[in-house]
Amino acid sequence: MNTDVLTPSVWIVWGIIGVIGGYMSGRLLPYGAPTWLTLLIGVVASCLGGWIFTRFFGDTDTDIYLSLVSSALLTAIAMWITYSVARRINGGPGPAD
Repeated sequence: MNTDVLTPSVWIVWGIIGVIGGYMSGRLLPYGAPTWLTLLIGVVASCLGGWIFTRFFGDTDTDIYLSLVSSALLTAIAMWITYSVARRINGGPGPAD
């Protein structure tokens, strides 16, 4: 693991991806999920997705750029799950219905 590549700026970019993804997804939730919750889920999912990617595939400069894509993907998956849970709790059909 090359610690020089996972600098604070990489974590900040992962966090920004999470904030953007969480905000966009929160705006799509029909049940008015709290903004802080969607932002928190987005940031955690994004940082986790990027970090997991670097653990499995490496942390060279090219891999760090690819980890940005994986962090966005995990953010989208986490927000889809949040959307599904919110709809089930509020009695509406889920995305698969």
